[in-house]
Amino acid sequence: MSDLRIALVAEGSLTEREILKAALQAVLSPRTFELVQLQPESTLPRLGGGWGGVLKWCKDVATRHAGPLNTDPTLKSFDAVVLHLDADVAGFSYADIAMAPADIWKPLPCDNPCPPTAAAASALHAVLLSWLHPAQPGPTGIVCLPAMSTDAWVAAATLPADHALLEALECRVDIGPRLRQLPLAYRFRKSRPDVLLAAPRVTANWAQVAERCSRARQFANDTLAVFGVH
Repeated sequence: MSDLRIALVAEGSLTEREILKAALQAVLSPRTFELVQLQPESTLPRLGGGWGGVLKWCKDVATRHAGPLNTDPTLKSFDAVVLHLDADVAGFSYADIAMAPADIWKPLPCDNPCPPTAAAASALHAVLLSWLHPAQPGPTGIVCLPAMSTDAWVAAATLPADHALLEALECRVDIGPRLRQLPLAYRFRKSRPDVLLAAPRVTANWAQVAERCSRARQFANDTLAVFGVH
């Protein structure tokens, strides 16, 4: 039996799930956990995937609940709820998913200069919280904005220290396409075999990922704080 039960709300059900699971394994070890993906959920496809699916999940929560996520009857069985968005969503528009924004939602696009990476993530963090309102992450909610793309953590875990793609890694909107073009030894495509090969390297090389990515350090700190480890 696992020590912890963690819910995941993410843009995707392959790369994002497996890479975030790998990160959690590194951060929480030796504790074990069950990761339950609430969004996208293959048996409940009505919300769709991508950032629009995350928005719709948050909107659903907001219509039924006010207050911390751990007091929502449908979520209180989880020890933590991870809410994921890639930071490139800051450059998108509600019109991209054919949705009229609610009055309380903060506007998109909400671009901030990157670097610094903290500034690039802060406005999008506020947008996500506005989608949830009047619900809020509370003491068990972990907002995860890994980089412009979650693929940045794969690059940080797998590329040699002098590789050109590591320059301003968290700010690269092209990291996914660039990883697909690399020689075979470093190539990463969002296929199941590649993701399942990369995920254990994220766990094994987490110290390297955290050194290269400030948002990975933030995720680790936020996760440990939820579980009372400082």
